[in-house]
Amino acid sequence: MVTPLVSMSVSTLERSLAALSDHAFSDILEDRIREDRKLGRPFEAASSYVPAGAARKVSKHLEIMDNLGNEIVSDFGMVDDQVSGEARI
Repeated sequence: MVTPLVSMSVSTLERSLAALSDHAFSDILEDRIREDRKLGRPFEAASSYVPAGAARKVSKHLEIMDNLGNEIVSDFGMVDDQVSGEARI
């Protein structure tokens, strides 16, 4: 089965953050397709997971990004290479 191509703006992704805490991203996309098979309406109008208006729980997004950054630093053994408060070039 070939599913329709679904696009999502960054703004819509930010508004979906609250739902991503409880649902898989695939669930959100499948819900959007199921509600509007021709994909003619805006994402928010055809999704029960993505609210219209301002993004909610953006702090969750920042927390996730901070955790990912810390994991990358740890995984690659990166260290802060500063001497006397000034960055070394």
